[in-house]
Formats: sequence, structure tokens, C-alpha cells
Amino acid sequence: MENITSQAENDLCPQAVLDLIGTIAKSLVADESTVHVVQKPGNPSTIVELQVSKEDIGKVIGRQGRTAEALRTILNCSTAKHNLRCLLHVVEPNPTQADDGSSPES
Repeated sequence: MENITSQAENDLCPQAVLDLIGTIAKSLVADESTVHVVQKPGNPSTIVELQVSKEDIGKVIGRQGRTAEALRTILNCSTAKHNLRCLLHVVEPNPTQADDGSSPES
């Protein structure tokens, strides 16, 4: 019984899978430094957020969402062997991470 791990730890995607999604996304975008892959534990699925710049989000989503759907397929196939369920969300970086310095004024 020494190999007992928490349920939340078991539900996370393996780091190799996250690296794979990040590597594929970096090959699609113009600025690789804006690509970040973050996972958030959820119930029953882990949410994998792929953050890319506003200028590159269309390249990652692709025509009619085909590229994003292909990334989701790769994610699902990679995590199925671990009996995990992960969802991929393509998002823009948080406004607090924006480097343009603008903020909404009331």
C-alpha cells in the first residue's frame, strides 16, 4: 500500500502529454513564447488550457476548428491509455498577463 496517491493527482494529465500539445502548438504560431499549456483539475475531466496570443489563436483553431479538433483527438488518445479524460480549451492569455498596459476605464 505504499504506492497510494491522491485521486486529484491521478486525474492530472501526464507531463509528456502536456509537452506534446505545447510542442505542436508552438509549431503552428508565429511567436512561440506566447504558448502556455495549463491544466486545471475538474470533475470528471481535467481541463487543459492552451493559451496563445490573440494574433495566433486563429492558427491554432484552424479552418472550421479542424486543427483544434485534431489537437483534442491527440490529447484524448494520449490520455486514454492512462484511463483519463481531458478536455482542451484554446484561450487567450488572461488580461492581467497582457503586456500592452491598457486597462478598461470607467
